[in-house]
Amino acid sequence: TEQGFFEWRDRLLRTSRLDGAVPKGARLLTRRGAELWFTDEASLLRFDGQHVTRLEVAHVSELSASSTSPNLVAATPLGPVLIASRGTGFELQPLADEVEGLERAVPVGDHDVLGLAAMGRLFRRMRVEGGVAWRRVALTMDPADRGAEGLTTLLIDPETGAPTVGSSTQ
Repeated sequence: TEQGFFEWRDRLLRTSRLDGAVPKGARLLTRRGAELWFTDEASLLRFDGQHVTRLEVAHVSELSASSTSPNLVAATPLGPVLIASRGTGFELQPLADEVEGLERAVPVGDHDVLGLAAMGRLFRRMRVEGGVAWRRVALTMDPADRGAEGLTTLLIDPETGAPTVGSSTQ
């Protein structure tokens, strides 16, 4: 609220530990385990229950997290940005630099990412000898299959962690 953060504890509404740790007006994006992720338009804020970590990623509209991946993907005006956990810190990787026209992406598996590009195809990111490769995901074994087209929705099921894809007409 405008008055700060509150939590319901022991049948009482109390001031939260977030009050003072996270700037007023910050918007909650997602929860992953004990972590809460917020945005204050200029950056991402990760609250681990004790401390706030600030990542310089501006204008995040959405943050995708999966229970099966240590990484997150932020939706920004410049395209999806992978937030990779690296020991005690985070590495930011603009995914639009890897795939031209990449519009949406979500983390899946260990370090994999599913994405939708402007041409409407579904891609899968895989580690290859220390690097990455993007490949079309076909719905058949037919090499002439052009891959999934017309997809506009890509998100993570909050209960199962499974990626969900579809079109706006489904």
